[in-house]
Amino acid sequence: MRNVGFSLIELLVVVALVGIMATVSMPSTARWLQRQEADRAAREFVLAHALARATAVRRGRLTEFHIDPSTVRFWIEVDTNAAAPRDTVGVVRNLASRRLFMTSDRTLLCFDARGLPTTRMTSAGLACQTGDATVGFKAAGHLKTVQFTPLGRVDR
Repeated sequence: MRNVGFSLIELLVVVALVGIMATVSMPSTARWLQRQEADRAAREFVLAHALARATAVRRGRLTEFHIDPSTVRFWIEVDTNAAAPRDTVGVVRNLASRRLFMTSDRTLLCFDARGLPTTRMTSAGLACQTGDATVGFKAAGHLKTVQFTPLGRVDR
């Protein structure tokens, strides 16, 4: 009767080869995953920017899109009324835990009731900046840049 199967030496050789291949490919896989984080952060930023514009149109009020590169956060606020003067729309997106760095040439973008960028003052006395922003997300040496036109459209 003949035995069918693998010998212990054959199994050890295969396990050793798989281990070597995993060790060699791990650094490039980690860099690829971090590059994906920068790309994902840029997509989230573009979606939040679109939400800020849509909120301005839907509520018919000045909507503020706050950008804080030092803490890698961005969020949307709208002035609702005298009873509840400020309302945060959605969540404050905090990307610091993803080991990302963010750069931006603007910290406050505002949209009027038509969804267009405006430079007027907010009810809190903050000066809105022009809509032609450039924001970058960097992870593992990979920089993903998002640019907006003066009318607030995405121009990647």
